[in-house]
Amino acid sequence: MTNTERAEIITFCDKVVKDGDKLSITWDGGGDSGEYQVTRNDVEILDEPTIIQRIMELTNTQLEHYGFDGEYSCEGSADYNPRSKSFEGTETHFGSDMNTLECQFALEIPNSLWFDKLFVFFEVGDAEELKVSMEFFLLNGPHSQLHQDIETKLANDLKAFVEVEIDSIQEFSYVNDVFRLDRSDFELAGHLLTHTIKGIDYVYNLSETKDICVSLLGN
Repeated sequence: MTNTERAEIITFCDKVVKDGDKLSITWDGGGDSGEYQVTRNDVEILDEPTIIQRIMELTNTQLEHYGFDGEYSCEGSADYNPRSKSFEGTETHFGSDMNTLECQFALEIPNSLWFDKLFVFFEVGDAEELKVSMEFFLLNGPHSQLHQDIETKLANDLKAFVEVEIDSIQEFSYVNDVFRLDRSDFELAGHLLTHTIKGIDYVYNLSETKDICVSLLGN
């Protein structure tokens, strides 16, 4: 951007705020889409489209939004300061990360019940509700009502257990894990086959707010 173009932006901004009006830019975006909005006293400015576009371009460049391209999201706002010839404000970046919930949950299955594998699935259902399901896999033989009853009971017990454990996790988002257990992964304890789940992966939310400045002067 040329010095002349920057000077025209400054002239416009100074004119807007000279009588005490507030000139601001806000933004919200991420994941390859987003938008900026320039406002006067919180009302979008629709005239002077060339100047407004230049303000947006400077914000995009200096804050390194890159057109909101990438797996992240952010939002922010900044007000024009005629003394520093810049927009000053804050920006919040949002993201996520993974961690492991260390736990001790025992799966207990009658040894007399035949199966080759047990699959344990976690998913996020409607209204962010945790859903847990289990499914026996048999190479040969019928999938009986007893298989279904045990799948349901184990899934309900595990869901109740995990819901208590995650209640204290700050910024918890969802469980992101699946278990594929062979029959050989279970140990025989009397008439039961047992296996202890010792860790469950989950996703939690991250956010960071920082002060920002978009200068209308040359770098």
